[in-house]
Amino acid sequence: MKAARIALRTAVPLAGAGSARSSRLPREVEQFSRFSPSPLSIKQLLDFGSTNGCERTSFAFLRQELPVRFANILREIELLPDKLLSTPSVQLVKSWYIQSLMELVEFHQKSPDDQKVLSESSHPRHIGSIDPCCDVVEVVNDAFQSSKMLCDQYYLTSPELKLHQVNGKLPGEPINIVYVPSHLFHMLFELFKNSMRATVEFQENSPSLSPVEVTVVLGQEDLAIKAGFGYGLPISRLYAKYFQGDLNLYSICGYGTDAIIYLKALSTESIEKLPVFNKSASKHYQATSEAGDWCVPSKGPKQTAAL
Repeated sequence: MKAARIALRTAVPLAGAGSARSSRLPREVEQFSRFSPSPLSIKQLLDFGSTNGCERTSFAFLRQELPVRFANILREIELLPDKLLSTPSVQLVKSWYIQSLMELVEFHQKSPDDQKVLSESSHPRHIGSIDPCCDVVEVVNDAFQSSKMLCDQYYLTSPELKLHQVNGKLPGEPINIVYVPSHLFHMLFELFKNSMRATVEFQENSPSLSPVEVTVVLGQEDLAIKAGFGYGLPISRLYAKYFQGDLNLYSICGYGTDAIIYLKALSTESIEKLPVFNKSASKHYQATSEAGDWCVPSKGPKQTAAL
């Protein structure tokens, strides 16, 4: 069955790629897009997925919530410019969303007692993809070693890691938070990968390479990871912002770039940041020619005598 679904997802989307808006969205998209998604905190996700959680409650919530999220995304995809929307890659992604939505709709009218699907977590400590006791330094080291291996293969050299951690809650203790390790790994891996490239290329004639400096600081409410010589990617910032965090870059000419990842240390404040389809969303995809709020300096001095 899984193989059949994969084959279907690969073959179906290209059939109508020639006309992006020629095939109308299923009526279920209109139905579910009238509702707004309900963002959850990591604490709520843990409660849903824990052994003490109610399977019936989780099913009742997800059979409504998941179609709503997919429908809102599909409505916003329809707002993309025609040329972009007609590309095979966008049509492929759109078809995945439609197929996933239609598969979920099959469960919408079913009772939680109709069928029970039991699955074991991939890690005994994890609840789904969430680690209730995520060791931040361990993820930092893991991401660094993976990036270091790629750097060694390509440049035959790589900088070392200089790591410093400050636990403001429990001084001297390891820094652990409730988070999704795969999200954190992706953010750090992208930063390390580009940090190493910048370091090697900038200091190619130096006898030794400057280390990549990382400082992990845990406060009462936030966790900050500061990496020197780093360059982030937009997708990494999206990972950080998904649970109310952020990724900021600070560049200094001749020195490099500091990348700082902010994460919520409290699981009750790590709430999903979800897109919502509404009328104002279309404005983001329309070209505007509004006048700027600031004056633009001229290239040459004005002839004040002629005024």
